[in-house]
Order: sequence, then structure tokens, then C-alpha cells
Amino acid sequence: MSEPDRDPPYLREMFTSQSNLYAGLATVIASAVLSVPMGAAGAAIPLVLFGAGEAIAALFVPSWPGFRAKVDQKYREKRREALQQRLESELRTRVKRQERNWEVYARLQELAANIGSLPAPSGDLTISKRDIERVQDAPGEYLSLWSASLSMQDRRRALNPDDLERRIRAVEADLEAERGDLHSLKRALNELVELRDRSFRLESRVAATGAALLSLPDVVEELYLALGQGDGVAREGAHLGRTIQRLRDQEEINHAIADELSDDLPVFDKAASSRASAASRRPTTQSTRN
Repeated sequence: MSEPDRDPPYLREMFTSQSNLYAGLATVIASAVLSVPMGAAGAAIPLVLFGAGEAIAALFVPSWPGFRAKVDQKYREKRREALQQRLESELRTRVKRQERNWEVYARLQELAANIGSLPAPSGDLTISKRDIERVQDAPGEYLSLWSASLSMQDRRRALNPDDLERRIRAVEADLEAERGDLHSLKRALNELVELRDRSFRLESRVAATGAALLSLPDVVEELYLALGQGDGVAREGAHLGRTIQRLRDQEEINHAIADELSDDLPVFDKAASSRASAASRRPTTQSTRN
């Protein structure tokens, strides 16, 4: 079960921010200093002023777009790290370390860690903060796709279409000959037909997930190279624009796969997918990285 999709505690983040804690410490020091010549009355002055300032700040600061954006990013990073740790731990117990996908995952982690340190594109070329975060989300999405692919392969082995067809024909023969409880036979036939149809749908999902596992690392690598070669490839604005659009399209594909599989495969967090999908559609300011 996933946690409810809640907004971050903006008010708590304001009170526990480093600048606010420093202000509180300065207030305590000022109160102690004033208590020497003025006694309790002098000690109370900084405390009253600090309390009044906190009350006023609590009315406005949590609603400021800049503050909320900073807190939102902090919590996105926490969710990203938690997702990667959980999925990596699960996969370590299911897959050998020699599996090539681990190498791909390590490369995605390297690209995600370094994407923010690349020089900003030259001229009019820009890349938004959200696009940078898409690259940073890529390792977690790759693990999600990989885990889903393994689960679907297990289910595909359990749902053998040929075996299901034989069972369906056998039940249909019993129904036609009116052997046994007809009500139970009809119910069994409906369940078998549903399982057969589900096995057919599973084949298309396996193919889509496999394609996403191949294309996600490719598009992230291409974007990284386009940004890193500022005097070459990235000079062509059309190329960088196409690469960024490929990254956005890939994210939409991954979310579509997640939405389709979330009811059957618990590895996909529907609430997290909805949050990410909404964030990807939210307008963001296009800005070059400084």
C-alpha cells in the first residue's frame, strides 16, 4: 500500500529551516545578554519580537511560490531516493549481480548525478529544471520497469495460453454434454476465458515494458551527450530540442505503462505515478543552469 498523496508540511518546513533555527538561536543569545542589565523584562523583549515575527511569517511564507518550490523539490528528492533504495533492495534478492541491467542502472545513476554539473547550453538553448529532474528520476523508473518486467515474466509462465485453451475446451465439452453442475461449469468457463484474455494482454505489456527498458537509457544518454558537447551537437538547437522532447515522451510512456500495470503489479505506486505525471505537465520556467 502506498502512502496517501499529501502535500509537504510547508509550515513545519518553515519552522525547522536552517535560517529560522539560526534566528531562534540569535534570539536566545540576545535574550540572555539583555537579561543581565534589564532582568526578566529585558530578556522577554527579543522573545516577544521573535514570536511576533514567527506568527507573521507563518501567515505568508508557506504560501510563497519560491518557498513551496524549494520544499517540493526537497520532498521529491526524498521520494526518489526512497524509491530507488526499495526497488534496488528487492531486485538484489531476485537478480544476480552479473545481470547486465545492473550495469545500465549504474550508468543511469552516474548520468543522473552528473547532469546538474554540465555547463549550460550556449546561445538560446535552454533546459528546464523539470527536464533535469526527469534525468534524475530515470534510475528509479528503470528499476520500476525492470521489476515489473520480472513480475510479468513470472505471471506469463503461470498463465500458459495453450494450457488455458485446453481447459476451456474441456469445460465447454462438459457444458455441451451437461456433465456436472452447470452453474459451476459456466463460472469456471468465464474465469478461464478471463485468464486467457489476460494472458494475451500480458504479452503486449511485456513487449511495451521491454521496449521502455531499452529506450529509457538511450534517451538519457543522448541528452547527456547533447548537453556535454556544447560546442558540437548541442549547438544545433533542433537536435537538443528533439532530445528533450524524447525524454518527455519517454516519461509519458513510462507513466502510461505504470498506470496500466498498477492494478496488477504492486511495484508500481499509482499515487507516485500521478504525482510525477502532474509535475511533468505543470508549467515550469525554462532556464539555463548556472
